[in-house]
Formats: sequence, structure tokens, C-alpha cells
Amino acid sequence: MNDYELIDSGNELKFERFGNLKLVRPCAQALWKKKMPKWEDVDATFDRKSLWKTQHKKPSWQVAIGEIALELKMTEFGHIGFFPEHLSILEKISPLVEKNDKVLNLFAYSGLMTLALAQKKAQLCHVDASKTTVDWARKNARINNLEKASIRWIVDDVMKFLKREVKRGSRYDGVVLDPPTFGRGAQGQVFKLERDINLLLELVKQVLSKEAKFVALSCHTPGISPLVLKQIFEGYFPASDFGELVILANKGRDLPCGSFAIFLK
Repeated sequence: MNDYELIDSGNELKFERFGNLKLVRPCAQALWKKKMPKWEDVDATFDRKSLWKTQHKKPSWQVAIGEIALELKMTEFGHIGFFPEHLSILEKISPLVEKNDKVLNLFAYSGLMTLALAQKKAQLCHVDASKTTVDWARKNARINNLEKASIRWIVDDVMKFLKREVKRGSRYDGVVLDPPTFGRGAQGQVFKLERDINLLLELVKQVLSKEAKFVALSCHTPGISPLVLKQIFEGYFPASDFGELVILANKGRDLPCGSFAIFLK
């Protein structure tokens, strides 16, 4: 079951359905005209000046994405706890994951990737610098009866964590990472993608096992095209696949949402 639908986009906005709620949010790349003449039955609208305008004040609600249930919330940044474009990456790596594989999920957000792979009995390490976000992911684990799954929940700066893992000699059979354009850790550590991407990938390379099955990198930074990301990625891993992250529309126009590069064994 999938409770998500991209209904339409245009005029720098996107119109989506998450479960029984329809949301309108900014989308800078949607420079085309809307396909639908009018967007009807909108439950909530987000803009960066006045934040959320809602018809139904729901602190949170649940949706089913495949076999995973997620709690969604309207955050002050306009995010709600789910990036639909990541489903295409999950589809590529999930068939490779087997019981007891060690998988590292970096910049792991609210846990969709972590929980989907935990359902396959893999051993997950979920890392995000935000305690609030990790707590959100842990709640999602409880919702899915995965609170006893083999998941290490780590609240830490990703670069700092990776440097420790390298020193410890830790090894992983797969790594998923979705670094932000800019991020700040709890102790004030600053991450800038253009400055730090090469060191990030070098550290990931050092924690891969000899039997590593995949490294999946996604990026939403303007100016980092699929070809740019592929050529950065190939400095450390062979790129089995690369391209544009795209959300497929039901009736409207498909929506580009960033780039990905992936190594698959």
C-alpha cells in the first residue's frame, strides 16, 4: 500500500496527498504551469513567511508507504517526515540486503530506509545529528513493531561519527547517505556539501567491508547535477547507476528532486 500521491505541480509549488491529507508546499524547480486549472480540497499550505495554514489541525498522522507505517508532522521547515524520491533508491538496494548484513544509514532522518531494511533482519546503524529527528525515527520503529530490531540509534555529527568508526575498525556491508546542502551538529559542527563531500565519501570508503554490497548517495543541492554527483562519487566507488531523483506524478508532470549515484555489487 502507498498512501502518497503527487497530484500536480507548477508555479513553484507542488500539490501532494499524504494519506487523507492534501498539502501544497513550495517547489523551486517547478517553473512550469500547473496542469490542473484549480487545486481543490487542500488541507494545508506551507510558505516560508507564514509557515503552515491548515484546515484541519492535526499534530501528526500516519501513512502507509509500502510495508512501513510512518508518522508525519508539519514541521517549521515545511518537511513532514517523508521524502518520496527516496523510494527509488530503496527499491534498488533492498533486494541486496540479507539477514545480519550491517547497514549504515547517514543523515537518516525519520527512518523509512532504516525500518524497511530492518524488516529484512539486517543490523542497522541510524545516524542523525538531530535528537528530535532520531526520537521521531524511534517512534516510527515502535509503530512498526521494530523496537526490538537490531538498530543502533546514534545522535551525532555524521563526520565526527565516521572518524570514530574508522578508528574503531568498524565495517559495514552497505551505506546509505543523504547529506544536506548545509547542516549544523549539536555542538555547532558545520557541514557544507560542496566543501565536505569528498571527505565524507573517503570516510565511507574506509568503513566498508570487503563484501560490501552497496553505497547509495543522494543529494538535493542546487547545481549538483547527476553528472557532477557521479563524477564526485567515482573518485571513491564505481557508479553502477546514477541519475535524477524523480517523483512520478499520477496525472500531472513528473517532479525532479535531486540527484543520486549508487554502487551495487
